Amino acid sequence: MSTPPEATRTIEQLSAETAMTVRNIRSYRTLGLLPPPEVRDGVGYYGDEHVRRLRLVRELQADGFNLKGIKQLLDATHDASVLLRLRRLMHEPWTGQTTQIVTREELDDLLGAAQEPGLLEDAVDTGVLLPLDDGRYEVPNPLTLRIAAENIKHGIPLSAALQSHRRVRELCEEIAQSNVEVFLEHVWRPFERAGFPEERWAQIAEAIEALRPLSAEGVMALYGPAMADAVEQAIGVELRRASGA
Repeated sequence: MSTPPEATRTIEQLSAETAMTVRNIRSYRTLGLLPPPEVRDGVGYYGDEHVRRLRLVRELQADGFNLKGIKQLLDATHDASVLLRLRRLMHEPWTGQTTQIVTREELDDLLGAAQEPGLLEDAVDTGVLLPLDDGRYEVPNPLTLRIAAENIKHGIPLSAALQSHRRVRELCEEIAQSNVEVFLEHVWRPFERAGFPEERWAQIAEAIEALRPLSAEGVMALYGPAMADAVEQAIGVELRRASGA
């Protein structure tokens, strides 16, 4: 039994599947962004790689890349799936958490925000809350809301919790930037100097995929002992002060 051809879509079917006009598809072929179709009986047929490329072109354009730059990336990788994987790694959220939608009343109940004027605006400024048109709020990372509520439960006011959140975020951005610079210096730039060899693109994606969670584990491995030392020193000082020593 012969293997059915992989390319089974006409240009009209490809247009419908990718929500791109036939005119744009032909324009991308002319620019070299798409490989030529498989011609059978005078009809051009397109396959999965054409679908991946068209979707990638649209996504990269949304990221601000022009068509010339996209072609250079495609020429360097020779495979749209590699660039799609890299883009996914760039944009996917750090955790599997879903966002949460809350009302002003729910925030007041959870955080006592009504008792501290202006703090909801501070929470919006720090990115903890995103205001919606209907008066509700989106919480991009619900864990931050639970942490704030737990702080309040133990006597730490919302204003202090937000200030701490802001400082921790700044420190995390510095740590992330430091880790990225190490990756660029020792992995990406040697890859660039080598001329972006085709066989190493998948290795670059694998390195990014592995190092993202590993960097977080490294931070937690250092933070635990540091927090224990800080608590021991601070509470020890306070106990000695309370005892009059």
